[in-house]
Amino acid sequence: MRDDKGHKEAQKTVKYLDCPNCGCPSKNKDSKCPFCNEPLPDHLDNTSKAFDSATSLSKALNKEDNLVSVNRNTGKTFTLILGFTLAMLGGWFIVRGFAPLNFPEFLIGGLFLLYGVYAITRTIRSKSG
Repeated sequence: MRDDKGHKEAQKTVKYLDCPNCGCPSKNKDSKCPFCNEPLPDHLDNTSKAFDSATSLSKALNKEDNLVSVNRNTGKTFTLILGFTLAMLGGWFIVRGFAPLNFPEFLIGGLFLLYGVYAITRTIRSKSG
């Protein structure tokens, strides 16, 4: 690995804004466009201020303290309902599979039944946390 002793550390990210005249990017602190030399208006910074406020709002909303806690029992209830439905559907396919030449339905029923029972037992045995 190369060691650059003369290399300066990178500066913090500088925000750039587009010139309203030519579209060339310019730094926030610039008073004139570096490409067309037109004076930059003071209100040019509104976009970055709006972006900064939106990101700070997003960060504030994503903190654990501000989030509404989701009821974990809803997910368990849904999984139980899904498990019972799959088990019942699997039983129905197994019963239909006993008819002559319906072995594929018997296999499908077995898979549904196994997955339904697995979902039910996994949900019941899981720790609430």
